[in-house]
Amino acid sequence: MCRVKEAARQPSTPASDAKHLPGTCLSPTPSRSHYCNITRLMCSPALWAFCWVHGMALKGLSDLHFRPRPSACWLGVFTYGLRMFGITAGYHRYFSHRSFKTSRAFQFVLAVLGASSCQKGVLWWASWHRHHHQNADNERDAHSPVRRGFWWSHFGWFLLSDAHTEVVRALVPDLLRYPELRALDRWHLLPGVLLALACYFLGGGYDALVCGFFVSTVALWHATFTINSLSHMFGTRRFQCEFQGDCNARNNVWLAILTLGEGWHNNHHSFMGSARQGFYWFEFDPSYWVIRVLARLGLVSQVREPPLQELQRRRLPAAAQRQRVCSCEYRRRRRQHVEDRESCSLAVPTLFQITACPVAGKESPRER
Repeated sequence: MCRVKEAARQPSTPASDAKHLPGTCLSPTPSRSHYCNITRLMCSPALWAFCWVHGMALKGLSDLHFRPRPSACWLGVFTYGLRMFGITAGYHRYFSHRSFKTSRAFQFVLAVLGASSCQKGVLWWASWHRHHHQNADNERDAHSPVRRGFWWSHFGWFLLSDAHTEVVRALVPDLLRYPELRALDRWHLLPGVLLALACYFLGGGYDALVCGFFVSTVALWHATFTINSLSHMFGTRRFQCEFQGDCNARNNVWLAILTLGEGWHNNHHSFMGSARQGFYWFEFDPSYWVIRVLARLGLVSQVREPPLQELQRRRLPAAAQRQRVCSCEYRRRRRQHVEDRESCSLAVPTLFQITACPVAGKESPRER
C-alpha cells in the first residue's frame, strides 16, 4: 500500500477505554479524505490483492457453475463464522476494548483468528478502532460516512488513501509490549495464506478453496465494512454515545445478523467497554454468547457488561430516538427551538406574560 511516515507519537498512553478527555486525538488525521493519485494506486499491492480476491471468488463460482458441493458450502459458512468471531470477539471486543480478560496463549489464538480474515494486523486494527471511538463522526474520524460518504467509510479510507497505513502506536501501548503480537502484525498475511492452503489440501480441492477461502473472505470483508459505513447511516438509536456527542452510530438488526452481533452499534458506542452489545434478550449477539461459554470453560474471565443504572441514565428521549439526527444535533435543535420561542415571547408580550412572567428586577402590574 502507499506508505507515509507514521503519525507523530504522543507521550500519553491511554487505555482501551480512552480515559482521556472526550474529543481528544493522539494521532492527527487529515481534515478531508485525500485519495492516492492513479499512479500510486496502480502500484499498490493492497489494492491489487483486494481486486484479485474478488476476481478469484467470482471466477471460482463461475468455474463451478455456481453449484459447488454442499460440503464446500458448509466449509465456507464455517470459515466465515470462525473468522468473524475472530474479528468481533478478538480484534474488536478484546484487543480494541479489553472487554474481558484471558491468558496470553488464548490471546494469541484470538489474534491469529482475526488475522486469518485478511484485515491487516491486530495492532493496526485496534489502534485505528480506538482512534475512531475518540473521534466518531467528527472531522478527525478516519472513516465517517456522515462526513465523507459511504464508499470512503466502506473501504476507501484504508485502500485508496495513504493516510491510514501505519499503526497509531500511541493508542496501543498495552498491546505493543507483547512481541508475538508485534510479529503477527508484521506477518499478518500468513494466517490467511495457511487457511487457503488448508482449504485446498485438507478441505477437498478447488471448490473447497473457492468457497472456504475466497467467497468466505469477500463476504467477511464487506460484512465487517458495513459496521463502519451502514451502521452509521441506517438504524435506530437508544442511547447517547460516549465521548463524541455527534456520533451517529445506529442499531441495525440485519447488520447484527451478518456480523454475529456487531450491528448493535449504538449500544456499542454508548458502552464501548462492554463485551455484550445486544443488551436485551431479543438483540441477536452470538459473539457474546460464545464469550460466555468460553468463560464457563475457564478460557476467559471478568466479562464486562454495562450496569443497569448506566443504561437508564444514557437513554435518549423518545423524540431524539425517532429523529434521523445525532443526539448532539437533536439537543442543538431543541435549544434553538427554545431560544426562538423565548425571543418571540419577549418580542410580542401578551397581557398574561406581563402579569405572570415579570422581567427580573421589575414588578408586574399584579405585584404593584
